[in-house]
Amino acid sequence: MLLAAAALALATPSAGPTCTLRTAVPASAREMGRNPNPWLGRCVRLDGFVSWNKFYADIGGAYAEAASDRVDRHNDGWLGLYFERGRDWKPVLRRATVYGILHDCGRDYQAAALAAGPNTLVMSTGYCHYQGGLTLVPAVFRAAGPARFERQMGEAARVRFGDLSPAGPGHDPPATVVRLADHFLDLLRTDDGPGLRALVHLWSQNDPETEPDGSAFTTWLRGEGDSPLRPLKSAAAPQRAYFQEAVRRDAAADGQVGGWHICFCRAGDCTGRWPISAIDADSAPSRPYVCLRAYRHDLGPEEPDRLGIDRQERGFTEPSAANASTR
Repeated sequence: MLLAAAALALATPSAGPTCTLRTAVPASAREMGRNPNPWLGRCVRLDGFVSWNKFYADIGGAYAEAASDRVDRHNDGWLGLYFERGRDWKPVLRRATVYGILHDCGRDYQAAALAAGPNTLVMSTGYCHYQGGLTLVPAVFRAAGPARFERQMGEAARVRFGDLSPAGPGHDPPATVVRLADHFLDLLRTDDGPGLRALVHLWSQNDPETEPDGSAFTTWLRGEGDSPLRPLKSAAAPQRAYFQEAVRRDAAADGQVGGWHICFCRAGDCTGRWPISAIDADSAPSRPYVCLRAYRHDLGPEEPDRLGIDRQERGFTEPSAANASTR
C-alpha cells in the first residue's frame, strides 16, 4: 500500500489590521453572535468577564457556552480569545476589558484550507481546535479585579440559561433510569460498597482519586465521613428529580435524544433549587443536592446501565444563602 505524504498546516488566525483600545469599537457579544457579518474583521472592545481563553458578557453567556446545545446558541454572550500575551490565560474569573479583531473559527479554517497546498492536512489551533464560532485575535486583556459567577436557580433561569428539562407530565424518564435510581438508593442504604462501586463511576477524569483500588471512592459512595451522600442513607424518601439534557438540533433531527440526570435532595426540600444546567448537576459538598447521570458504559444504543458522578463543583459557585442551609 502506498501512502501519500501529507504536510500539516495550522489554521491559526492572524490579527489583520492594527487594533488599539482607542480605535476599538464598543460591541456586544450577543449582537455579533446574532449577526456576525458586519463585525468580522473589525477592531472591537468588550467589557465583561474572562476565564481561561473565553470571554463572557455575563452569567448568561457562561451558561450558554457550557450548554450541551451551545452550537445552536450562536455566541449568545461569549466568544473565544487568542491572547496577545500567554500570561493572560488563567483559570480564574476576572472582570475585564478585552479588544481585538473579530474572527470566526469556520471562516479562518476555510481560508487556511484554500491557502494550503495539495496533500496538506489543515488543523485549527487554540480555542478553535475545540470549539467554533467567534474569536478575538489577538485579544488584548485588561483586568479590573476578581469576580465570581453564582449558580442560577428557578424556572425562569432554567428557561433562559439552562440545558436541562425536568421530567413531568408527558415527559417521563425511561423506566431503566428510574430503576437505576432505585437501585442506587437500595445499595446506599444497605451499605453495599461493592455494589455501589460496580454501579457508580467517576464521570470526571480530573477527580482526585489516587488509590489504585478505589477504596477512598468506595468509602465516599457508602456515605461515610463527610460524603454528601450521607443524608440520603437516613432519609425515608429523599426528594428526587429527573432532568433530560438538551441535544443539538442536528443531532435531534437524526433521532438522538439527551441523556438523563438523577438528582436527590440532601437538604430536605430542593424546590426551586435544582440545577438548571448539566454543568451544575454535580455532587459537590456545596450543593443542596447530589446528581448522577445515567449512561451506557459501552456507548451502545441500548438503555443506560451505569451511573456517573462528579464529586467536584464543575459549574458555578453555590449562592451563599443556599450554601448555608446545607451545612
